[in-house]
Amino acid sequence: MDFNVVQVTQRRSAGYLPTYESHGSRLEELKQAARCLLTSLNQTEEKLDLINTIQRLGVAKHFAKEINEVLDHVNPNIPCDLYTVALQFRLLRENGFFITSGFQWV
Repeated sequence: MDFNVVQVTQRRSAGYLPTYESHGSRLEELKQAARCLLTSLNQTEEKLDLINTIQRLGVAKHFAKEINEVLDHVNPNIPCDLYTVALQFRLLRENGFFITSGFQWV
């Protein structure tokens, strides 16, 4: 038996994930991109759809200021389809705006 032979074991890299600090900076980048998207949309229908999506994802608390600004400037007298009117009514009600169901939407 030869004790002078050294066996070398090759180890693969574990592919470590980024640190928690980089997650925080990435989160801030994504939040800023979402804010820019919300303010850059021109159509009211697109803004309402984006607000609906943000709320359904459960991250609306991060964008409460921007959501309230958009809903403050929503004009209920613009001609819309039934989906948009219903979405607008629901979002306004859920975010504390007083809208009666008897209001003339279309």
